Amino acid sequence: MHLKYDDIVRSVIGYSLILLFLYSAINKFMDMQSFYADLINSPLFKRDVLSRGVQWALPIYECSIAVLLMVKYTKKIALIMAIVTLLIFTIYLAVLLGSGMELPCSCGGIISMLNWKQHLIFNMLFTGIAILGLCLEQKQKYK
Repeated sequence: MHLKYDDIVRSVIGYSLILLFLYSAINKFMDMQSFYADLINSPLFKRDVLSRGVQWALPIYECSIAVLLMVKYTKKIALIMAIVTLLIFTIYLAVLLGSGMELPCSCGGIISMLNWKQHLIFNMLFTGIAILGLCLEQKQKYK
């Protein structure tokens, strides 16, 4: 079996996004209290009921994206979900950074070492990676 450059890139992109979304979800599950506190302190999720829902829904959704990325037949929809999720969070970060508001952070591990501008760049990079992955999937489909 001969792997083409596009196949390798598609695989690296898929595995990178799987790791990103699983990493993010696992960190939220491991420290739900901290994640909830950050949601309550966020200007977007000040309501307790909304924060409780997002506290559970977001890591489950992130796990779903990772699982869907693992399945050949659901990879395209998973890439679209990843792009939308990353775009929403990137826009949210950009708006809050531009407003000068204090940002709560529930990020864990290595990502928690980034400042908010670095985090924004990180998200933009992964959004671009996901878009490239979708383009390569589309290209593969038409071969």
